[in-house]
Amino acid sequence: MNRRADHGTLVRFNMYRAKLNRRRAALCAGLFLTAFAMGGTAMAEESLAPGHHLLSTQASERATGGMGNKIVTIGERTHVVWQDVAKDGYWARVRTLDRRTGAWSETITLGKGVDNHARPCIAADADGYLHVVIGGHNTPFQYRRSVRPNDSSEWTKTVSFGKGTYPFVACGPGNALYLTARGTHNGVDLYSKEPEGKWTVRLPLLVKREPQYQGYAGYNTILAWGPGQKRLHFACDVYEGHGTYERRGENQLVVYLASDDFGRTWKKADGSPIEGERYPKNLDVIAVSSRKREQKMPAPVLRLGGLVVDTQDRPSVLYASDEPERGRGRVVTPAQGGGWDDLGLAVALDAHAPGWGVLGPRAAFSIAADGLLQMCLPLAPLADFGAPGAPQIKPENVRYVWVETADGGKTWRFREPVPRGDGLQRHHPTLERPTGGNSVPAGRTAAMMYFEGLQRYAEKDEVIQNRLYFVEVR
Repeated sequence: MNRRADHGTLVRFNMYRAKLNRRRAALCAGLFLTAFAMGGTAMAEESLAPGHHLLSTQASERATGGMGNKIVTIGERTHVVWQDVAKDGYWARVRTLDRRTGAWSETITLGKGVDNHARPCIAADADGYLHVVIGGHNTPFQYRRSVRPNDSSEWTKTVSFGKGTYPFVACGPGNALYLTARGTHNGVDLYSKEPEGKWTVRLPLLVKREPQYQGYAGYNTILAWGPGQKRLHFACDVYEGHGTYERRGENQLVVYLASDDFGRTWKKADGSPIEGERYPKNLDVIAVSSRKREQKMPAPVLRLGGLVVDTQDRPSVLYASDEPERGRGRVVTPAQGGGWDDLGLAVALDAHAPGWGVLGPRAAFSIAADGLLQMCLPLAPLADFGAPGAPQIKPENVRYVWVETADGGKTWRFREPVPRGDGLQRHHPTLERPTGGNSVPAGRTAAMMYFEGLQRYAEKDEVIQNRLYFVEVR
C-alpha cells in the first residue's frame, strides 16, 4: 500500500494493519489457502474466511459503492467489476471466475475515472456480450463492450457520451441498452442505445427536481425487467434541498415507476398515470420525509437498497428508513388498490437481532430464478445511531446479516457470511442481480463483493487502498 500521510494517519494505518494480522491468525485454523493472480502478478497466499476470494489489494475507498450492478454470471463464468486506486488515479477493473475450475482471470483495466464517484457497472445481453459503463461525476460516461460473448479479456474502444453520476445499466429486448443516472443536480435522465447505434437521451428528466429545491440533489436509481422484458421497472431515492451545505436534504423520498413502452411513458404500480410534472411527490411514493433538517449536512434518512421483479411481474423494493424509527429495513410490494404492502422485514430483524438497526443497504438486494428474495444488510447497534441525519455509527461495530425469504415474507432465514468481532471495517456489500441477459440460477445464492478498510475521503497526497473480496454465501 502506498500512501504519504501525516503522523496521525500513519498511526491509524498501523493500528489497522495490526488488527488485520490478528484476524488472519485467528482464521488460520480450519480455513483454506488460495493463491490469486492480480494483473499477472501472483498475490501472496493467505488465510481467508470460508467462501471468500481476495480480488484486489488496491480497492478504492468507494470500490463497490453505488446502485450500479457489479456482478454477472453467464453459464460457468462470473464477471465482476470494481474501482481500484493508485497514485495515478482511479481505475475501473474487471476479472472473471471460471466456475468449473475455480480459477480467476488476470485483472483487466477498463478505464480511468475522474474520482471515486466514477465506478463501473456491468450488464449482459441475450447473446452473452458484456457491457460496462464507467460513471462520471457530472462528467461524461464511458462505455465499452466485450469483443467476444462471455469473455472479459478484450473490449471495444471506449465511447464517451452524456454527462452524469451514479449510472445503472440494463439490457432489454433486441439487446438494446437502457441507463439511468443523475444527469446533473436537476434530476434523473434515461438513456438508451440500440446494438449498432449511439447512446441517446431517451427521456430527459425522468425524475425532475422540485423547483423550490435549488441546492445539492442526489438520486440513486435502479432498473429491472419483468417477465419477457415487456415491462421496465424503475426505483429511485431522492435527496433534495435548498443549499449546497446549508438546508440540505430537506426533501427525501423513495419512489417507483413502470413503463410498458420501453421508457417512453411511465405510470404508477397500480397503472394510474403521473399527474402533473414528474416531480418526486407526483410519482409512486413509497416513503417520504420532507421537512427542515437540524444539521448542516444531514445524512439521508431514506436509502434505496434495491429493486427486483418476480416471475409474476411483481416488483419488490428494499429500503432503509431512519424516521420515525431509527434503523428500519423494509421490503415492500404493490398493494391491491394502490399503495405498498410491507413484507415484515423489520419485525423479523427485531426478533433475530434485537437492539440492532439497518444502515443504508445500497445494491444489496437480489432475486433468484426461483423467486428467492435475498439481501445482505449492514447492521449497527441502535445505541450508536444518534439523531436522524446525524448518525454516530462506529464502522468497527457494523456487522452483516444475510437475509432470505422464499414465501413473500411469511418466513425469513438469517446467516452471517462476513466475519465480525475483530474490529475491522467492511463496506458496501453489492449483490449479483439480473440485468437483462443474466440471472441468479435457482438453487444458488447471489454472489457478493465488499471491501475491507477505509471508506473516508483521502486527504491531500494520500492514497487509500483496501482489500476487495468476492463471496459465495454458503
